[in-house]
Amino acid sequence: MPTIPAELERLADELRARGLETQLVTPAGKRPYLHVSNPGARVLAENIVAEAGWYWYSWVERIAKVHEIVSASEKITRVLRAADSECDPAI
Repeated sequence: MPTIPAELERLADELRARGLETQLVTPAGKRPYLHVSNPGARVLAENIVAEAGWYWYSWVERIAKVHEIVSASEKITRVLRAADSECDPAI
């Protein structure tokens, strides 16, 4: 079973602090990823990977460097924010 990269664990902590739900996933034979969802609108969800020093969206777009946790979490929460979001209003 693959191990969860520390970068994904740190990002999960930051996203949970912003009101999003996270789940670290380790599928057999595939790279680990972080599943992130908006608890107020579950259809707003995304899988994030950490590779080559970057966080990536599932559509293979860079989010931020892995040491830029706050920047990455801000971008992800903007993508997953609903107009009447229950998440942190700073999102």
